Amino acid sequence: KDPYGLYSTFLIDKGSNDGIQKYMPVLGIQELVGRVIEVYPEFSRVRTIESPKLAFGAVVRRTNELGVYMGARKDKTMTYLSINSDISPGDEIITSGTTDITPAGLRLGKVKEVVRRAPEEDLVVKIESSENIAALSHVWILTRIRNLPDGASLSEGQS
Repeated sequence: KDPYGLYSTFLIDKGSNDGIQKYMPVLGIQELVGRVIEVYPEFSRVRTIESPKLAFGAVVRRTNELGVYMGARKDKTMTYLSINSDISPGDEIITSGTTDITPAGLRLGKVKEVVRRAPEEDLVVKIESSENIAALSHVWILTRIRNLPDGASLSEGQS
């Protein structure tokens, strides 16, 4: 875990010798918890969903509303939603799989609060995660990704 206690990154004891590659999604027990950002032969660094440097496409499962997930320690958010969106507390947020290498359908959390921003005429959704990053002792790495962007190179033969 990072020395600042912010849980924006952590290390795992698997690396390139184990088939781990940059950008692979990292799962906790119930939800996506991050993405591999650095890979070394014996270990890798994961950027967590609590990092403000992590953003990717997301979807409200019930309504299929597309937006952008923004990482944060406390108030993870989904932005770029229409002011007329039908989103309610408790709605499940999942990855969209449309804008990056994170596959579609991975759970990110549930809507905690819907904030209507009048001047911007849009919504911001605060997301509550079920995963406690500080308490993680085991994670799973998705090693087979089919919707890769140009330039990314995850090998198809790994699982």
